[in-house]
Amino acid sequence: MHKLFVIMMLAAVSLWAERAGPYVGAGVALANYNDDNRLESISKNSQEALRIYGGAYINENFSVEVDYATLMKFKGVSKTGGSVENEFSLFSVAALAHYTVADNTVDFYAKFGAGQIFWKESGSESHENDAAALLFGVGMGYRLMEALTLNFGYDYFTFGMDLPDEQSYDMALGLTYMKIEVQF
Repeated sequence: MHKLFVIMMLAAVSLWAERAGPYVGAGVALANYNDDNRLESISKNSQEALRIYGGAYINENFSVEVDYATLMKFKGVSKTGGSVENEFSLFSVAALAHYTVADNTVDFYAKFGAGQIFWKESGSESHENDAAALLFGVGMGYRLMEALTLNFGYDYFTFGMDLPDEQSYDMALGLTYMKIEVQF
């Protein structure tokens, strides 16, 4: 009964807000990888990524969001001298705080969340693992129309990875992105 009351209150508050309701979007990102010096070298430290996401504005100042990013592949040389390829995908859930200016046309936001990183290494060494990740991000949205927003931002994922050789690494992925969002 208590949960039903909370849900009804949140729904009522969101109806009174100027900017409330669900949204979906997709975009592209440039991913940067920090491997905590696990590899001897990384031949290409930036890689394109695809993102899809959805969420809901609670009101014009707060929203929640789920996000999936994939196709991040980084080639490098292992400590033993062999060629390897690291492939990442990630899933995250975040809370966003918004500050709007220019009559709700420009939206600055910060996000904090958690997620799961899925990692696969192939080549001279082969590993597959997943790890919990923390997410920190900032961005700016520009409303092109009432229900269409163009977002630019940066998300930083930090995660630890334990390998079979009993080594532990503190790794990070950074995503500089551009996304298009449709609000319902």
